[in-house]
Amino acid sequence: MHALAVIHLKDEFPEIYAQTWYTKQTQLQIYFNFIRQVRGPKQWVSLSNMLPILPPTLRRPPGRPTKVRKKEPDEPQTTERLR
Repeated sequence: MHALAVIHLKDEFPEIYAQTWYTKQTQLQIYFNFIRQVRGPKQWVSLSNMLPILPPTLRRPPGRPTKVRKKEPDEPQTTERLR
């Protein structure tokens, strides 16, 4: 059985089984000086010499199935679509 399920069945808190360095409070204290809030685009650092990031070009990968079935040479070439 999963450990958290057992802890829940025993009506205990999972926090007492976790080490203190895994808690949110400890992580906030560790990274307090390294992570700063950015409230929006006005606070973003502007880099004038950086090229704009463009999305990748879309191309069909090789080996992809064709849209129309390849017909045998003796089959009639129809342009009708089935519904």
